[in-house]
Amino acid sequence: MRFASVAGSASVFLPLCATLALFGREHLGEAAQRCLAGEACMLPVIVALRRLFRRARPSPRKPRAWAAWDLYSFPSHHAARAWMAAATAAACIDGAALPAYFLAVLVGISRVYLLRHHFTDVLAGAALGLAAASVVAAAFMRVLG
Repeated sequence: MRFASVAGSASVFLPLCATLALFGREHLGEAAQRCLAGEACMLPVIVALRRLFRRARPSPRKPRAWAAWDLYSFPSHHAARAWMAAATAAACIDGAALPAYFLAVLVGISRVYLLRHHFTDVLAGAALGLAAASVVAAAFMRVLG
């Protein structure tokens, strides 16, 4: 389960997307660019929601000095990132929908299983990720035609 959780982490997601955005061919590069834009859209929303709701995690942990907002669990950033990436991959890359959504489900399950989030945190994160993917897709369509 830890593998699935790590797949939704920023330490894996951001370097992978940055590399693909710079060096990926056509659809892969566009998907990575959309994912980076989606992450930029989601982060301030997630920070604001966590500060607003201040919902404790199922299993508390020591805060990181640079990310005090990470003490709170609502909504799940891992789930938001995974569902945003899945929706983007499904839209940009042929044949990617099934594996991408499967991984997004695994990330969500792992966050609950590892006691990092409540189930509703994961649902809210998934909804936020899908919304971010839609907003970014619309923006890319408007800009790129």
